[in-house]
Amino acid sequence: MAQYQLYSSANESSTVARCPIDCLIPEYGPEAPQPSYNQNSAIPFTIDYSYFINDISSKRQPSQLREITRVLEKLPPNSIKFGVGVPNVLTFPFKKISVEIITGENIKLQGQELSDALQYLPSVGYRPLIKILEEMQDRFHGPQYWNKRSIMMTSGAQEGLSKAVDMCMRCNDSVIMPDPVYTGAVDLFRPYDAEIIPIVQDSCGIVVEEIEKVLSKRKRKMMPIPKVSHYNIYINVHVYYGPLTPDRYIR
Repeated sequence: MAQYQLYSSANESSTVARCPIDCLIPEYGPEAPQPSYNQNSAIPFTIDYSYFINDISSKRQPSQLREITRVLEKLPPNSIKFGVGVPNVLTFPFKKISVEIITGENIKLQGQELSDALQYLPSVGYRPLIKILEEMQDRFHGPQYWNKRSIMMTSGAQEGLSKAVDMCMRCNDSVIMPDPVYTGAVDLFRPYDAEIIPIVQDSCGIVVEEIEKVLSKRKRKMMPIPKVSHYNIYINVHVYYGPLTPDRYIR
């Protein structure tokens, strides 16, 4: 299963090149993902991820009521909003909320900030906070092309992982996992009767050669190739083992 790098030249933004990364596994699919260029986007290519989405997730559509909330968010503050049961903020019984933290600092919520905290918000979350997170991503990881992607906030890592599993997994699917692994991650796959394929780790992370051996063997025996891999999630790696080194991550 060859891996591909898709990239564009800095001087020729419309030229997309494709080159294979060295890999010991023969091609599993008929062709590598084909890049496409969108003149309206800063991203030089797109990838079709539909193969990785299960039947239930593929049927999900945005809630019409929640989409209306996005429209209401853009209306002037003094607008009368009749949709989705949005209450008038002037009827809220709180004038301000003050919280003292252990450093002695007082955090106050009042005015528009308090109204936003008590009001219905779009499903995507609190816009000012999302904006801060986007700026952090741009600063530390380079431009993220927010016209084509977004940030999802969860109450914790386990919730985020759960959503990803529920989006991708089908019953009896196989999944690659590091050994040892965080037990809470394993529990998420149990309802799907998943075939868990353990891959040994060392101090540099998961051993890539072991993945190649497993995948090559499964292909020779005409067994399904795992659609889901669970070895890039740092939080679920055993504390004794570190995350993947840059070289292994590329491989």
